[in-house]
Amino acid sequence: MVTKLSRSLVAALDSVEVTREIQAACLRETEIQEAAAILNRRRREEWVAGRIAAKYAFLCGERFPESAGCGALYLRMLDSADLAAFSSEAYRSVSVVRDQTPGGGPARVGWSSGSDTVRVAISHSAGISCASLGTAGVCSLDLETPAPRVPEFYLHTFTNRERDWVAACAGTHGLHPEWLYTLLWSARECLLKTPRFTALSLWNMPTLEIDIQDGAERLVRVHESKNISGNLEFFDASTFGGRFQLAVAGAPNLILTAITGVD
Repeated sequence: MVTKLSRSLVAALDSVEVTREIQAACLRETEIQEAAAILNRRRREEWVAGRIAAKYAFLCGERFPESAGCGALYLRMLDSADLAAFSSEAYRSVSVVRDQTPGGGPARVGWSSGSDTVRVAISHSAGISCASLGTAGVCSLDLETPAPRVPEFYLHTFTNRERDWVAACAGTHGLHPEWLYTLLWSARECLLKTPRFTALSLWNMPTLEIDIQDGAERLVRVHESKNISGNLEFFDASTFGGRFQLAVAGAPNLILTAITGVD
């Protein structure tokens, strides 16, 4: 069931929700063939879930165009009942395509019968995929799973200022340093997906120092969430290329970041 949204939607879908019946109902034949060509099972399942989440977000925007882009972002974990709000015909009438311009860019979504498309930010990790339309003001999304790294990784990847911030947050709020470093990494991944930073690559990651200016105590609520659904926390942040707003949601084993604007 779809209710009218007063806030911009980030649609998230666990790939375990996507049965063969749902996949067949939501994907076009060409998309089913493209998915079948992905040999890694987890990657294939996340790819399918990401396409369906993108189509759901697009159909919501088409049903309630006056609400698209209004208010703060809202993260919604979809289930089979949510997906059933739109018909199979509606899903199959929507295409999610790669950007064909030199250097690539965000995927685009639109009606298969027309030429007008909009940007859609898609990311996935640990079986979860999420999507949000560019019309909602989202520049980029990133999902990351915290994982331990060797000490040299933190030393060479993060600046002194970032390591001091992690140590302060860990000491004051009891957050695990590994989780905080993953948050900073995820924010950098988001920046690399924005138009301003497309010329950079993973090799430039250490130069993208992230300064989250206040509100670190609100990260405790994010970390202690049982799942990533619900409200996101918003932080004013900056890097050498300018200021931006960073939205964060998550749980102990997953972090979602979104950038809604870069000055």
